[in-house]
Amino acid sequence: MSNKGLVYKGSLSNNGVDDTTSRQVDLQFQTVSPVGANKHAIDTVISGYYEVSNANVVGAGSDSTVVNLVAHGAKKGDLIRFTALAGTITQEFMFIKRVIDANSFELEGILTDSAGVTESLQAGDTFNIGRGVMPRFLDTGELVASIANSPIQINKGPGGVYTAQSVTKDTTVDANTIAMPVEIVGAAGTSINITAGDIGVQLFHNTANPDSVQIGDGTEIMLINASGEAQVRDDDLNTTVTAMSAKLPATLGQKARVASLATTLSTEDMVVIGALATQATLAAVNAKLGNIGQQARAASAAVTLSTEDMVVLGAISTASSATATEVTLAALNAKFGAIGQQARAASAATTLSTEDMTAIGLISRETTLAAMSAKLPATLGQKARAASLAATLSTEDMVVIGALATEITVASISAKLPATLGQKTKVASLAVTLASDSDPLAITAGDIVETQAIFAQALNGSAGAWTEIIAATVANSTNIQIMQKGGEPLHLALGAAAAETVKMIVMPGGSPDTIVPVTIPAGTRVSMRSASTNAVASVDIFFNLIG
Repeated sequence: MSNKGLVYKGSLSNNGVDDTTSRQVDLQFQTVSPVGANKHAIDTVISGYYEVSNANVVGAGSDSTVVNLVAHGAKKGDLIRFTALAGTITQEFMFIKRVIDANSFELEGILTDSAGVTESLQAGDTFNIGRGVMPRFLDTGELVASIANSPIQINKGPGGVYTAQSVTKDTTVDANTIAMPVEIVGAAGTSINITAGDIGVQLFHNTANPDSVQIGDGTEIMLINASGEAQVRDDDLNTTVTAMSAKLPATLGQKARVASLATTLSTEDMVVIGALATQATLAAVNAKLGNIGQQARAASAAVTLSTEDMVVLGAISTASSATATEVTLAALNAKFGAIGQQARAASAATTLSTEDMTAIGLISRETTLAAMSAKLPATLGQKARAASLAATLSTEDMVVIGALATEITVASISAKLPATLGQKTKVASLAVTLASDSDPLAITAGDIVETQAIFAQALNGSAGAWTEIIAATVANSTNIQIMQKGGEPLHLALGAAAAETVKMIVMPGGSPDTIVPVTIPAGTRVSMRSASTNAVASVDIFFNLIG
């Protein structure tokens, strides 16, 4: 149902509808809807406005009903909201009645001051333009609405003084991040406490579905080997071991002083060295000994009699009467020189035993170990011939050398062997021969790799063209079993057309129990023709290729 009513399309003032605006009240139909038994409600339209443009500046020449604005973009029915007015206009909102052109439009009412006196807009006044829209509904009556994607804000500040701040995340400077306080709750609804900025998480390894965690620094992760051991690297230990290794000789063996590890002798070794200090080398000892044979006192080593020898001499002096040739010790003393080194004429004659002379003869050839050392190589290891000790092989070794004389080096022997393991061609293989008393070798055929049965095949005579039986064999084979039911002998050949090579003659009737060794590589063309000049009109051929 509907009823007639008044619809006001202009603006209202504090004094109500005046004569200047009453003309805008039109008589139109209003509609009502039933809302219950004997109850009806007047229909109303819900609408809202969104901002089309803002901070628009009123242009020169505008008045109380017309607004000038270059390229305003407004439409009839848009809402004008004045934001800054230099005059005393009291209206805040006005509708656009019509668009005059792209640079001006007419208002729905007349602008006035508080006394209702008409007042024009001034250049520089500002306003916003809004456009009406109606809400949308679903077929279920639900209102369709959307929430603007505005930033989430929190109240943040010290001592109860808070300021609204937007939640942000600065991926470069952590201190610039404004986080949102959250509460973490477990599956049972119990709050999870976070202590010192760390989340306490308990992992389980003994359940049906154990937890798995990677440990790393954000780039690399720790690895676990097949034995369940964590693979770790101790950089401090590696640094220390590397430093220790740098202080050791690079390899085993004798080195120069600058390439050797500095060491010191133990206190016990120093005692031994001290005892040897007075005679550093055998050469020094040798220098304090005279040459073999009688020498002058100055060239002889000083000696003295033991106390026991002196006792013997004393005993001899009491028995001087028994010694006719030497009456007194004084006479004996006269035959000895003074203590200390003396000239030959003032020395008592002595002689060495034959054994001592033999030893002296041996030593005389090499007076010091230093001389012997000079005839040995300076260091261990292989040397050039001029720096090596001369030696000779035993007679047994010479026999072995003689047996090897035909092959001087291992390299020459290696040159006569195949370059690598595995099957080779004849020219690249090592020649071998069976022993004269070896048993005959048994040739065992392998599996059948291809079979053929050709019926009523016509073949040319020996002067004619070959007939292709197999375009290309499917696998390598080394033996063939074949028979034919014709009356003429046949030739079997291998090779491409016009390049066939005869491999065997297939006798009439064939030999079904005979396996003939014929090597046929995979992909080989097999052809046949009569072995005689007679052509074969029709023949059945059967054969097996055996690997």
